[in-house]
Amino acid sequence: LGHATAVFHINGFSPFIVPISEDFGWSRTLTTMGLTLILLMQAASSIPIGYLVDRIGSRRLALVGMISSPLGFALLGTATGSESSWLLLWLIMGMVTMPVQSTIWTAAISSEFKASRGMALGVSMCGTSLAAALFPWLGAILIQNFGWQKAMLYEALIWIALTYPFMFIFFRTARDKELAGDRDVRVAADSGMTLKQGLRSSVFWRMLVVGAAYTFVIPTMIINFIPIQTDGGVDPVQAAKFAVVIGLASLAGRLT
Repeated sequence: LGHATAVFHINGFSPFIVPISEDFGWSRTLTTMGLTLILLMQAASSIPIGYLVDRIGSRRLALVGMISSPLGFALLGTATGSESSWLLLWLIMGMVTMPVQSTIWTAAISSEFKASRGMALGVSMCGTSLAAALFPWLGAILIQNFGWQKAMLYEALIWIALTYPFMFIFFRTARDKELAGDRDVRVAADSGMTLKQGLRSSVFWRMLVVGAAYTFVIPTMIINFIPIQTDGGVDPVQAAKFAVVIGLASLAGRLT
């Protein structure tokens, strides 16, 4: 659920691109420019967010982000057609989505699992597959019935109502319990590198290059899938159903 929320603004925005562009007379480039801003902001904030996870734990950040990220998405529905206000709304979205980026969830998994940690991370990443299957379809249905502006608000409220109680009750990591003063819980320190050691490692830089390449290619394909289909004459809801199939198929890739 956490990883799904982390990509709410990516997978969830796909069915909104065409109606927003048509309503305001914008190019697709302008309509989707905010996503580029968010990706850059998340890249710049990854180290500070990691520091906060070490200091205060994943739970506090996650409980804020599970509300702020969907509400930031809903705020996009208040756009008036001003290009500057549109980009400002995306900057706000970028800030409020920081507490749910992948660092939060991978740190939580790492603190709980020693054996089969890779499998646990793979299972948690299935949340992005869930997002790829659910959000485009839900957004397309809501747009068809309420228009894109109300659809953004309704989609955000539905997701908060479904996920926040679950996260509030169950999302507690070993690190969070230790920070809360639970004497029966001690998080074993993993052997690893300091920040300086990591920055001097070629492995870090190779992972950075691969991650950057992934970020520049895959989100672009995900975001534009429904617009490409509708440009070819496919009904938006039908295009969203195709996205459901792709999202479900990606589950196998996450676990193999």
